[in-house]
Amino acid sequence: MVVGEPEPAHRSPMSRPSMTEHLAHRAVERTVAGRRAEYEREMARIVESTFTVIERTGTVEPSMRVILAEANLSTQAFYRYFTSKDELMLALLDEGRRRLLASLERRMMQSTEPQTRCEPGCRGPGSSLKHGSGRTHAPMGDERTAPLRAVP
Repeated sequence: MVVGEPEPAHRSPMSRPSMTEHLAHRAVERTVAGRRAEYEREMARIVESTFTVIERTGTVEPSMRVILAEANLSTQAFYRYFTSKDELMLALLDEGRRRLLASLERRMMQSTEPQTRCEPGCRGPGSSLKHGSGRTHAPMGDERTAPLRAVP
């Protein structure tokens, strides 16, 4: 570097942030921590309201108007948390998946029968269970999964 030239805007990967940068980062994190928790609670409330609407109406495509009424939110408030209805639906699917996996895990751990307990590497839908016969069976047993039940 030539004397008198400003330092480059980017820092090399090996250099560490200055104390001022570190303290500024920490101050910002402290400031936004409360808002982050508030946003997480509000987003969880919107997702829960969507589950309630779906359960009550029986439709998997509830209207935004009905969701917002259930959540007691304005459209403007909704878009503060989600960029679109599609983003809400992704959050809904993720939460549903988490609940399903937690429920399956609890049920498997409560089972006293070895063939219904899952091996450590087996988790959730789409995973297969090894039974005493050595055959692989799908973890669900209704008519929709009949073709998946016995896989050689």
